[in-house]
Amino acid sequence: MEVTSIRISALQALTVKHFARESEDILIWTVFENAPHYPGEFIARPFSVLRNVTYRCHLSAPKLEALREMLPAGMERLDRVSTDAPAVVEIWV
Repeated sequence: MEVTSIRISALQALTVKHFARESEDILIWTVFENAPHYPGEFIARPFSVLRNVTYRCHLSAPKLEALREMLPAGMERLDRVSTDAPAVVEIWV
């Protein structure tokens, strides 16, 4: 996790989603718990499939349920897999 990541609001996350859609991109939001630089928090960071980069922004909340409510609507949750980093909780596509 980079310290330069900017915390965004749910509305800003929706804007990020719309920007990606207009670019014919797919975003994957990875949810982390207790990631480096974010102890005691759940954060979600978007990853651009088309550009193959992680955006330098994140959503954050103290509880997983609250973070899920902040994610843009219309996505599906995927469980973590054994090869994911230990801080990964789930993925949203």
